[in-house]
Amino acid sequence: MSKPPVGLKARCYRGVGWLAACTWIVISVGLVFFEDWQTDAMFDSALRQLAHTALSYSDHELSEIEREGGPR
Repeated sequence: MSKPPVGLKARCYRGVGWLAACTWIVISVGLVFFEDWQTDAMFDSALRQLAHTALSYSDHELSEIEREGGPR
């Protein structure tokens, strides 16, 4: 038994459906990688800022200890 011929309309719908599904998948994967990169950059920036803050406090504390004649 042979298959009935598939009409042009059905082939167009199928093609548009596959194109939409593939586009959705590519965009979703791209967004996941972009958000992962953006999250890493945000946490790196926050950690860098925290380190600078800690260093500025430690420099201040070390200079006070040296002025008081404490251990070096």
